[in-house]
Amino acid sequence: MEEHEGHAVDDASVSYRGSNHDVGPISYRVWTLCLVGFFVNCQPSEAYLTLYLKSVKQLTSEQLDNDVWPYDTYGSFAFLIPVGILAEMCGYRITIGIGLLCRELTRVLLLWSSGVDAMAAMQVTYAGATAVNTVYFSYIYMCVNREHFVQAAPNPTTLTRT
Repeated sequence: MEEHEGHAVDDASVSYRGSNHDVGPISYRVWTLCLVGFFVNCQPSEAYLTLYLKSVKQLTSEQLDNDVWPYDTYGSFAFLIPVGILAEMCGYRITIGIGLLCRELTRVLLLWSSGVDAMAAMQVTYAGATAVNTVYFSYIYMCVNREHFVQAAPNPTTLTRT
């Protein structure tokens, strides 16, 4: 522990401005979260979901519009508040883990189930996963000290400051 601006802080949590690189886990944590976020939210198949459901799962446009897609919209609405409460009660990491499990359950349902009800359930699990995104995006601010929020905030100059 060292004294920094009148406060005792751990050496690992201090970012040394003026150096050519950020020292300590702040940079590691932020970059790790960015990589996880990239791989979780990189969904190249998303644009082809309707085509897949129509051609492979044999659903009609009417079934998709009336019986499948609304479950994502209303599911996101229904999950948003409970996910925030869950994050505060059980922890951010656990909630993010549950969101990752929802994403995998979405894939399982999408690949190995069929029918309108199964695809509606797939949209509910996807809604649960996307509701956790709010917790994920706020978790980055839990990993850095307040004085480093600007460095952790997503803006174009953050990448050039290292």
